[in-house]
Amino acid sequence: MSTEYVALSFFKTNKIDYYYKKPIITFPCPDCGKEAKMNAFEATWSCNACFARGTLVSLIKLTTSSHSGKLTESIYNPGKEILDIRRLLQEVKRSSSERNQKLIEKAYNKTNALYSYLKTEPE
Repeated sequence: MSTEYVALSFFKTNKIDYYYKKPIITFPCPDCGKEAKMNAFEATWSCNACFARGTLVSLIKLTTSSHSGKLTESIYNPGKEILDIRRLLQEVKRSSSERNQKLIEKAYNKTNALYSYLKTEPE
């Protein structure tokens, strides 16, 4: 089994919030809760916010100890957000006029959050 599948299985099995854009797995840093990135093929990870780093083995050890840190935090997943925005906009098209204002406002806020995230993400 490849390292990539082992890493992805680890996140899924332990219910750790993540998203995968080959070859990078983005997940909450166990130290600070911000986004950490793991190379799925090398199984090494690092966090640009607090400069923590490690390997898949170190993450596995954290989940089996009482010091699982911030691995339970949620991370911003732009793929899920764009799907949610599209769903909201479809609902606006079908909804009654009383609900339109709230739904449009929610879609507007989510669009702004997505734009801000993509604007600050390094290329």
